[in-house]
Amino acid sequence: MMRGSVARARLGAFVLTIIAGLTLIAFALPSAADVRVNYGEGQYGLYRQQMVGFLQRAEDIEAALHNLYIPTTYCAGDPQRQEDQRTLRDLRRQYNALRDEYRQFRQGLMDLAKDHPDLLTGFDQSEMTPENGNFWVNQDRAMAEPNTLLQQKNDEFDAAKEVDCTPPVPGTTQPPPPPPPPP
Repeated sequence: MMRGSVARARLGAFVLTIIAGLTLIAFALPSAADVRVNYGEGQYGLYRQQMVGFLQRAEDIEAALHNLYIPTTYCAGDPQRQEDQRTLRDLRRQYNALRDEYRQFRQGLMDLAKDHPDLLTGFDQSEMTPENGNFWVNQDRAMAEPNTLLQQKNDEFDAAKEVDCTPPVPGTTQPPPPPPPPP
């Protein structure tokens, strides 16, 4: 009996958290008319607005990766190598945070749609709704693209050679050995 009460309490708290989050998003909007015009009505409009935010952040990460040039060789001790490595690590952190937020949003909306479909206003109930995994195929694909590009850039960075670019000190190089005597 106790387990059921705890589970119901947790579910209730989760639902309230989702509703509170959606309400906070609603208050952050410029006006209800903007939501209706730009994104749709009700929770569907809020879902679309948040999804646009996730996709924009993913595109920003992709753009930063496209703008990051990784040379095939670095000079030993070149600060550019450390800078490129820091940039890749920072973009990885940004992507991981985005991925985690997206997964939490996705799972929360899937749970809400499954447990309380009446709360999802604005979604066309005759069409696919968030509890169906296929509803998320295009969004999941778009959210995975920065990870693929990030892995490619990391592979390029790992493959880059580090060479000694210091010029030899004049007079320290030895002349080539004489040719062997003729037989």
